[in-house]
Amino acid sequence: MLDLNEMFPLPSNELAIRRDDMPDDPVSLRWRAWWDRSYDRTVRGIEAKCYPVVRTTPKGAWIDPHAYRNGDEWSQPYKELLRWVSNDGGQAWAKPTQADALNSLVERYRRWASRIGGDIDYFVQASEALKVLMPDREWIAKYGLGEIAGRLEGIKR
Repeated sequence: MLDLNEMFPLPSNELAIRRDDMPDDPVSLRWRAWWDRSYDRTVRGIEAKCYPVVRTTPKGAWIDPHAYRNGDEWSQPYKELLRWVSNDGGQAWAKPTQADALNSLVERYRRWASRIGGDIDYFVQASEALKVLMPDREWIAKYGLGEIAGRLEGIKR
């Protein structure tokens, strides 16, 4: 009997940093890291992916963000889809090394946390204003605050 679970195993749920099996080589590769999520949007860890450098310039490189490997060979790049990245820019989309890509992810996480904190402050103030200005809709403000509080309840600092 054919066992589809053996043929198509589900990815591990263990948190991990998953990386392309390529060395750091800023001349021929650039790296980007992001949060690795499963089909149900659960964070499985971090993924660091490399992209081939198609052409270099004095200040950066053109990479193919849509490239894939077929064995040891990279796919042929489409000129219209190339992306330029800076060699030393703090906001470059892809970085010269895996470590730089992971550090960039941490910085993006810090900015994300700051934005969410500001959004929560704004939401709480808007909820209080809704309760005062539209007393007949106070229930929706309480519901919204309850949603936020429920999501934050189990978080450890």
